[in-house]
Amino acid sequence: MKIALVIIVLAAAGGGFFGWQQHQELAQVKTDLAATKASLERATTEAGAAKAAATAAKKELDDQKAALEQAKIDVEAAKGFLEMEKSHSARLQQELALAHEQMAYMRGRNAPAGYRDGMVPMPVQPRIEAIRIAPNSGIQQHRSMAVPAASPAAPATAK
Repeated sequence: MKIALVIIVLAAAGGGFFGWQQHQELAQVKTDLAATKASLERATTEAGAAKAAATAAKKELDDQKAALEQAKIDVEAAKGFLEMEKSHSARLQQELALAHEQMAYMRGRNAPAGYRDGMVPMPVQPRIEAIRIAPNSGIQQHRSMAVPAASPAAPATAK
């Protein structure tokens, strides 16, 4: 009986040790599970922040793409405008050259035969040689009148 009692006590002690060991393993698993949950929550929070940053970066990228497309459209419009202005300028240059040619032709056509080399006659101003008093016509005031000089071909007659 003693032997049976020792065997029962040993069996009970072995069962208790086995139960204690299982309890220790369970406590270790619970601690590991809590650490894993905390890591998962941190990772979830970080993933949410990264997702928000990625969304903001994607929005900024989309805005930059739209700005780039608008800039490309503006560049194309500016190129078209520049080409239009170049053609307009060339046309104006042609019209100006034609106007110069027409003016040169008209000058040559209107000039007398002796002056077609580009010489333009200047008008001759008459020289005043004498100033005579006009006859009195009932007005008390005297008037002066300039008389052009007589041409050298015609005899000068003085009154």
